[in-house]
Order: sequence, then C-alpha cells, then structure tokens
Amino acid sequence: MLANSLYEKPLFDASLTFIPYIQQGTSAEAIKLWHWFSDISLFSMALITIIVPFVMGPAQRIRAIYYNCSMGFMMTVTVFLKFYYHSPRPFWVSNALDNYSCVTEFGNPSGHCQVAVGMALILTLDYTHDRYKRTPVQKLAAFTAFTIFGLAIAYSRMILGLHSID
Repeated sequence: MLANSLYEKPLFDASLTFIPYIQQGTSAEAIKLWHWFSDISLFSMALITIIVPFVMGPAQRIRAIYYNCSMGFMMTVTVFLKFYYHSPRPFWVSNALDNYSCVTEFGNPSGHCQVAVGMALILTLDYTHDRYKRTPVQKLAAFTAFTIFGLAIAYSRMILGLHSID
C-alpha cells in the first residue's frame, strides 16, 4: 500500500492516454464481445466454485469449502480496497474516453480482475498440484492459459473504460 503512492498517479495518467488509443477504431461488436467476456468470466469463476465439487463427488467437499472461502475472501478484499483507495474510474476523469457501462462505485482494484484472475490462479495451482501427476507440458499449458486469461480480463476492463493500468 505504501508503494502505491509512487506509481498510482503516473499509471493512471498514462491510462488516460492509452485507453482512448485502444478504444479508437474498435467496433461496437468488439466492445459487446469484450463486455460479454468480462462479465461471463467473473460469473463463470463464481459458478465453478459451486459446480466443480459436485462433479468431483462428495469426497471433494473440502475443495468446495476451499474454493468458496477463497472467492469470498477475494470479494471482501476487493470491497475494502475500493473504499480504501477511493480511485476514480478513468471515464469519470476524462471526456476522451468512451464509457460502455454505467458504474457508480470506485474503480481500483478491479473486482472482475481480482476475483476472476484470482480464482483462475487457484484452479490452475490446484490442477497443477503434484498429487495429480501432471507432466511439465500440461503444467506449462495451464499456466500459459491462466496468463492469457488474466491479460485478457485486464484488457477488457481497460477497453471498456472502466479501469486504468494501475
């Protein structure tokens, strides 16, 4: 939190230039697709915490508790950090940005990024755990997919004008 004061303003200011650049020339269909991707990613991670343990059977109830506690913790931390930082959303500050959603809560950190990427990381770490005897290629593929997913979520929140780089 202390280091945040060193990078928050420069990154936010850079976002006010970067976001209009990536929004420029983006079609309405692409914006709808990014909006859908962003929302469905968050919803699917929440749904996974409920569905995965049922698919794996009653012996995996502890995994269900682990997933749900992780999800609850991430959501709680997100809410507290939003109130702590009181960071505006980029479209609140600059008229150069297109806003594709009506959002009235503070923007930093991104709940979509924190929860969707956090749950994806937990699932990736669970999948690649040694007890499953995954090959190095399977582990690399899982972490590559996780990284691409995380970057795509972050990009979707920026192109929608809802979040900044910081």
